[in-house]
Amino acid sequence: MGAVEDDATSEGAAERGWGSGAALLAIGRASTLVLQAAQLALVARLLSPVQFGSWAAATALVMVASAVADCGLGPTAVIYLASRAGCLDDIVAANAVALLGATLLTCVASIAFGASAALATLSLVPWLVIVRLQAPSISALQQRFRFRRIVAGDVIGTSVQTVMLVGLLLAAGTTGQTVRVLLIGACLAMGGVVELKVVVIARLWPSRSCLRRRAWLGLLGSAASLGVVNGVSMLHSRVDQLILALLVSRATLGGYAVAYRVVDATVALASVASRAGFSVLVNRREEARALVTRGLVRTWAVVGMGAGLGVWLGAPMLMNVVGGGGYPAAPGLLRILAPIVAVAAINNAAGQALVADGATRFLLKISLIGLAANAVLCLTLIPELGAPGAGAASLITESFGMLMVVGRARRPGVRRGGLGPRRDRGTTPTGSHDGAPAQPPERRGSMGHTSDPLPQRQVEVAGTRE
Repeated sequence: MGAVEDDATSEGAAERGWGSGAALLAIGRASTLVLQAAQLALVARLLSPVQFGSWAAATALVMVASAVADCGLGPTAVIYLASRAGCLDDIVAANAVALLGATLLTCVASIAFGASAALATLSLVPWLVIVRLQAPSISALQQRFRFRRIVAGDVIGTSVQTVMLVGLLLAAGTTGQTVRVLLIGACLAMGGVVELKVVVIARLWPSRSCLRRRAWLGLLGSAASLGVVNGVSMLHSRVDQLILALLVSRATLGGYAVAYRVVDATVALASVASRAGFSVLVNRREEARALVTRGLVRTWAVVGMGAGLGVWLGAPMLMNVVGGGGYPAAPGLLRILAPIVAVAAINNAAGQALVADGATRFLLKISLIGLAANAVLCLTLIPELGAPGAGAASLITESFGMLMVVGRARRPGVRRGGLGPRRDRGTTPTGSHDGAPAQPPERRGSMGHTSDPLPQRQVEVAGTRE
């Protein structure tokens, strides 16, 4: 009887743990989403429709690069710290190596989209580097359930970006489009620096001794399969825009990108808030994780359907506010894309459960199938239908992936791989009661920060998703 009561108490703590963390992150993200909507409106007004299309192509490349730079380290780092298998410096070193490779890959890939898109991509590279340098610190904060500092950094950094973009719009005058693109990138980078100052608790760059230990190689190897999943998933969500950039005019892509940014921003709210659930999942034994998973999927199904309906009903008003009068086709495109809000919210919750269970091979298979199907549908539908064909292709493939992931998440599983904490009933790796977050090992070389300063950090550029 006592064991049953302990289980009930543990499960109740799990529900409360992810619920309170999700609420805090959701409130913080809601605040930044308002600011990012303003950023999108400002950028859409600073740039011509054609230049905004190039900006959208550059943003898609940078978002894919961010997923590659993460290399699966976000959730893997949370599990790694919870298991007490290593130190935060190992995560810093692995993050630095992945970031260098992803940045170089982004710069090379941008050349295929022309000089305008390549310039826009280069203007965003400093922002990408600054944001990715935050990743080890955010993983440590997420693992400890210390979300307030993450929220504070996000809100403050986004506020700085928005204020600087307002100033840029007021002072732009007759400034050329190229200069505006470079200045927009500078505004975003400055906001990233401010956020970095708030959240950092780890080294920004690895020491030579840490690199020589090469523990980061094992961490990268453990995260590699999830990193491929993240990169493929992000490419899946951006391949429609990249194909539009190659097959249609940049002005058409601009209208589609304005509509898609609203979907991105709405999904980002659910994505960030649900990370609290992931933090609980990795600190739970297998039986308790099943309860949390069911709660996550149910909650985000309701939230996603409500948000999707709101986006569909409010499409004309949203597009008028965000894009102004320069994108007349955007409201219709947003209504085609609106169901993706609900689909992605459910998919995200179920996918985090599979990551906690170590089912990354299944996620990789679904991501590769989705990417291939989306590319084939886009290449088939875009020449005939234009931007609406891209929206239909994305909705079809996102829905297929969601059904597969939810179906797998409903099946009981056990965590695979060596990074997850394998614990006795009722205790964490630190010996605390099940329900309390495991504390990471003592940090070495943490730049002197001793106070508690996430997607995986999924990052946004002027309102884009993670």
